[in-house]
Amino acid sequence: MTSLIRVVLKKVKDAKIQIVDAVGRVGESFSNRELFQQYGFTSHPWPDAEGVAAFLGGDVNNVIIIATEDRRYRLHLAQGEVALYTDEGDWVHMKRGNEIHAYSKKTIRAQSDDLVEVTAANLVHIVSPVKIKGEAPRVSFVGDYMDLGAEGLGIDNGVVRKSDLAYALTNHTHPDAQGGVTGGGTDASRASTAARCI
Repeated sequence: MTSLIRVVLKKVKDAKIQIVDAVGRVGESFSNRELFQQYGFTSHPWPDAEGVAAFLGGDVNNVIIIATEDRRYRLHLAQGEVALYTDEGDWVHMKRGNEIHAYSKKTIRAQSDDLVEVTAANLVHIVSPVKIKGEAPRVSFVGDYMDLGAEGLGIDNGVVRKSDLAYALTNHTHPDAQGGVTGGGTDASRASTAARCI
């Protein structure tokens, strides 16, 4: 008959199969025991995480660890929610209301040898308080309309709106080395360019 006890992990060796040292009841310790994990999921617990040890067939010499838990870092969830988490504070949280939230204090990276695709039925929203950067030998946007800003270019059916092009040509400026402004043209030249483009 298999029996179960609570244990505290003391050492974890990560290899093809994780091997742990643990302590159980008073005076009870286990060395070089296998830590079993679910297919497709893996973790490397810290020392002092808790676990469940199984005595297979009731044999004290045939012990495996079948579950681990670490109350020091576990997220607090609403009923029905699911999450992945680390001790560093990164997490993926499947929340109530059909929302999935991924968070990292530093970097979230998606990488593929072929295709990375983002699809939304309504809106894809990208926000950065500093900068959005894209790098590619070729960039294309497909759609009936594109608006590049309140005073930027508008594109309808693949064609830049002439009025927007005129504005961009006649109002685009740069700071010069003396602290002034270059470009943009005179009032007369701006009016002439706009008249030709509209």
